[in-house]
Amino acid sequence: MNGYEIKEILTDEVLLVPSKPSPFLIIITLLGITFLVLAVLTKFRIITPPETTFYVFLGFGLGFAFAGPLFMMRKTPDSIVFSKTSESVIFSEKEARVALPFSQFIRFDISGRLSPSENSGPSYTLDLVSKTGSRLTLKESDTMDELTALAEKLVPCIDIDIRRQNTVMYQGKGNYREQHSSLPDPSLSSVQLQHLLDTDTYTWKSRKTLWSLFFVAAVFTGMNIMFFFWAFPAMSSYNIGKYFITIFMAFIDILLLFIIAYNAVGISKVTVSKEYFAYEQFFFGFKISSHVLPRDSIALISSGFSGNDNKMTIFSREGKTLHDTLIMEAAQIDRRDRQTLFTLIPKLMQLRNEIIEIDGSPLYFYEKLLLEKLWVEKLQLPENSGL
Repeated sequence: MNGYEIKEILTDEVLLVPSKPSPFLIIITLLGITFLVLAVLTKFRIITPPETTFYVFLGFGLGFAFAGPLFMMRKTPDSIVFSKTSESVIFSEKEARVALPFSQFIRFDISGRLSPSENSGPSYTLDLVSKTGSRLTLKESDTMDELTALAEKLVPCIDIDIRRQNTVMYQGKGNYREQHSSLPDPSLSSVQLQHLLDTDTYTWKSRKTLWSLFFVAAVFTGMNIMFFFWAFPAMSSYNIGKYFITIFMAFIDILLLFIIAYNAVGISKVTVSKEYFAYEQFFFGFKISSHVLPRDSIALISSGFSGNDNKMTIFSREGKTLHDTLIMEAAQIDRRDRQTLFTLIPKLMQLRNEIIEIDGSPLYFYEKLLLEKLWVEKLQLPENSGL
């Protein structure tokens, strides 16, 4: 996602709304529609290019026309208001409204992403960081100056630190009065809770929206049309690469079909008992993944939203310490220096064993906050044990 932009600045509040879709996504969507029109014209012989061109038009058309809207879709708040009067950040999401007090937040953080290529999209993010380490991505950009400018427009309303690449650029006063978060009624949530003796079980469907599943299906249908109806017939039967690519495409098809099916009917389950915290995923009653941490080792629960990081993370004590170290090291690394980036891999692998990452994409932001509150209370974690 591109994040948010300022729509209105008033005396006592600042209103943020989602940024307009990327021009690139709009262009490829229009290009896809153009290809689909050409496919229709070819099918009805209004234009008469070579016969196989129909499959080229149809394949590119489906791929481009639906890939654009697919990447435009996101499950994040519809608006964010920084209210100086109520000293809270107010998130509006569908029918729900969440108000988080200023006292829960410690800084605006401008940091670089670890990416394999410097041309792989936005390189920096502006995050609003809470005391529990949750990161709410307000904007993504390929320049830090744009993000710094946005943060500087917000600090007159919420006077907290601005940290840029691990360097404090502005030191806020903070000192806001402690307040309780205002969360929506749990009845609005799709999460089901069962309590049995000392064990709580939380389940929810992993279902994505119908539109997103349709768009994914359309994109990989276009990919298959391009290969099996255009590229495959054009390749020599003596070309061994033809068969290797066919096997690879079949594997990708099966994988994508599984992902679509799981997103339609899969179930996520969290169990909090006296001994452990477990996250499991089920597909037609079969367990396909399981992650467990001893209850006594858990130090922190973090939830937020961003373009590529829509999840809730459960940290052990060792995981929290390792995460702190990686954040500091990543801030000092040149992302173009791959040799240095590779030195972080062992620590990243170790971190995977010390955290539980819960897929947050089927959940709304307010649902993640409700779960975080319930789990913090159940695990009796310190309220401000932040990163």
